[in-house]
Amino acid sequence: MIMRLKKFNSCIKYLFKTSLSSVYTYAYIIVLPVLFEVFMYIYFIQPYISADRAIVIGPILFFSMIIPMLFVTNIIVTYRETIFLKQLKNFGVSNLMFLGTLLLIFLVYAFVALIVSSILLVILDAATKSNKVIECITTMISQPSFLVIIINLLLNATVIYLLGVILSGFISNIYLVQGLSLIILAFLFASGDYFIDYEFSQNQYYQGISYLSIQKYFNWIYYMAYTKSFDGGKRVYLIAYNIGSIIPFKNVYAPLFSMICIAPFQGYISYASFNLSFKK
Repeated sequence: MIMRLKKFNSCIKYLFKTSLSSVYTYAYIIVLPVLFEVFMYIYFIQPYISADRAIVIGPILFFSMIIPMLFVTNIIVTYRETIFLKQLKNFGVSNLMFLGTLLLIFLVYAFVALIVSSILLVILDAATKSNKVIECITTMISQPSFLVIIINLLLNATVIYLLGVILSGFISNIYLVQGLSLIILAFLFASGDYFIDYEFSQNQYYQGISYLSIQKYFNWIYYMAYTKSFDGGKRVYLIAYNIGSIIPFKNVYAPLFSMICIAPFQGYISYASFNLSFKK
């Protein structure tokens, strides 16, 4: 047990050291999330979101944790081209231990991306005196359901990480896997109910496609936690802008347990995909 802990600790140090020495890590963890959030603030949040609809800012802000999926696909493909992954067993590190270690590092980086982006948007919010982002964050952290939001973020980041492992397991070309990752990120953002106040989100075709997006489920867990409308009561309608809007989930159990069931399945597929990548 002690030997395993030492190997796990050594693996963490090695992955942190090598990832932090790569310029791509900072691009995927800091630069891209910050650019995305600043763009969304200037061209969407500040001009189009009213102060009483601060609830819809949360998912946009949390997307900064999704973008680092590019880090996962990049680092696994890069590692596979070196001797490190090929010699894992010689180092006493199992594939499962490696994936678990990389997950821990990814979670750290994902929250770093969120924190840095949040700080920058709060500064912009204060400078423009709109206080929309500040209102959203203040409301979130000032209620007991904030714990649900944190758990939701952890589960969301884990599922995104597993998705990145699956992609980099089946695809070995770095340009192809990164291009596909960008397409998936675009799909998740376009279909994840980030724009629930807009008419197109009420379209039946959009709603049908959006159920294929994992972000829809995580975003609705957040919406329910923000409004404290877990049990399908009248408060669930505080989420929607119009009383006649489509409410895809009337309680938190459907999206929460859907993702809890999907995560282990994704974990198995990602582990199998990672192992298969060594046989190519």
